[in-house]
Amino acid sequence: MAAGLAAPLAPTTATAAPPAGGTAPAPTVEERRLDGEVPREILRRSGFAAVAPAFAHRLG
Repeated sequence: MAAGLAAPLAPTTATAAPPAGGTAPAPTVEERRLDGEVPREILRRSGFAAVAPAFAHRLG
């Protein structure tokens, strides 16, 4: 009975393999919109744009 408890209780999910050939996946709709005027304005108003360089630096 104790041996059955050693198995994981939650199912695990499979992850997608990286694309063959070493090419990066196509950007998502959201990623393509990042260079637009509206996302830039949202970032500017939020104040995140001012701290983004330091945040990115700390991430590594």
